[in-house]
Amino acid sequence: MGITNTSRRAGILLPVTALPSPYGVGSLGNAAYTFVDFLETSGQSVWQILPIGPFGGGYSPYQPSSAFAGNPWLIDLDALVSDELLTKKEVREAWANASRKAHGIVPASAAFRIQEILRRPLLEKATSRLDVKNADYRRFCRGNQDWLDVYIRFSGTDRAEQIRRVQYLFYKQWKELKSYANLKGVGIVGDLPFYVSADSADFLLGPRAFDVTTDGSPASVGGVPPDAFSPDGQVWDTPVYDWKNHKEEAYAFWQSRLSHAAKLYDGIRIDHFRALSEYYAIPVRDNTPGLTPDRTVSVKGRNLSVCKLSGREGEWRPGPGRPFIDRIRAAFPGFEIVAEDLGELSDAAKDLVEYSGFPGMKILQFAFSGDADNAYLPHRIQRNSWVYTGTHDNDTLVNWARTASKDTAAFAMDYLGASSRAELPGACIRAALSSRADTCIIPMQDWLGLGATARINKPASIGGRNWRWRLTPGALTPRLATRLRHFTKDLYDR
Repeated sequence: MGITNTSRRAGILLPVTALPSPYGVGSLGNAAYTFVDFLETSGQSVWQILPIGPFGGGYSPYQPSSAFAGNPWLIDLDALVSDELLTKKEVREAWANASRKAHGIVPASAAFRIQEILRRPLLEKATSRLDVKNADYRRFCRGNQDWLDVYIRFSGTDRAEQIRRVQYLFYKQWKELKSYANLKGVGIVGDLPFYVSADSADFLLGPRAFDVTTDGSPASVGGVPPDAFSPDGQVWDTPVYDWKNHKEEAYAFWQSRLSHAAKLYDGIRIDHFRALSEYYAIPVRDNTPGLTPDRTVSVKGRNLSVCKLSGREGEWRPGPGRPFIDRIRAAFPGFEIVAEDLGELSDAAKDLVEYSGFPGMKILQFAFSGDADNAYLPHRIQRNSWVYTGTHDNDTLVNWARTASKDTAAFAMDYLGASSRAELPGACIRAALSSRADTCIIPMQDWLGLGATARINKPASIGGRNWRWRLTPGALTPRLATRLRHFTKDLYDR
């Protein structure tokens, strides 16, 4: 089952880590299946998630240590008990031990620090009991050998067999969940970060696809210039592709990524799509005399001192453009790709989105600037679009309505027919669902009417509550499902 039809449809944005779990982080277990049931009952046909690779620094899913590996923290422990790879007693004792060592972290929000303590011994036990003569396991290893070998070299060859088995368990659970969702009429849309981390298997051991110095460290990194999210721009510390000198290597890497994604998802969102038209590259300044290094970056086992970088110091470089679009359309016909085309776009970037034919994104929180020509206003949204009240980088609707400037709130209330700020969240949801956009995605927090503490991520910030929000058990009530179905099906025919 795919999601390539062009009929009106609706879905929910919810990271897998945000699912309820007794073990600190949402997983591919019972709560995920319960959420799929909720989607079906409430008339939703799309579940949009965030990247599911192994976490990088700051637990951000957008800087995984591999573009192909699955996150071991998402493996459901109770499912391993059901498969007789663990016992209930082992899981219970491991959780008690991990909680004690982590000073009693309460799993009311995603408790990331506890996972390494909790999961390492449990996964070692589970993988030691796995039947490696199983035909499905052998088939997995053969079919994924290329990226598995790279990931093993990156993670440590002394753990090769365990890494293969852990990845097998992840992808076995993922395949089962996706099959269940598809049978329920729900397509899963993944999220593909445009760049990879400098501390990843893909960069350190992958193809010569990146802009590097003679010693193999990044010559420049990705980011964005100053914008509405960040007045000083953003520096991502992600190596950029060398489309000029290593175009074929970069193409091949992307071909592999998209091929892998097409096996995992019913569609994907390409994050930072505009970089295919032009990308912002910030030169890396090393420990040059007269400049004071402010941080150390680990590259290929060496610690390099680099000076503070600023998003104001970069330059725009041409991306692969139309030839890249032609290649991926030819290679993946029918696979739905959504272009993350947010922010200030050049005419060339807009033209490339239009040329691709991929739907772009329209965010209602960006619509109410007071300009009737704003492309995000519901009356200007075209059919070939995905409309959102907000994304994982936005505040929740409730807090946006509370904190929006006086002029923005006044225009939004006037446009939406709301009499107060308190009415804006509900009015925005109605406006998104009633728009002409083929697909409408509402973050789960907005349907639940949650405030600032439920925000998933604040761009250009590190630590804090980023990525930690969790759906509370019992939040997906039959009454809520009935409300969603009424809005989605009865009122707005999605």
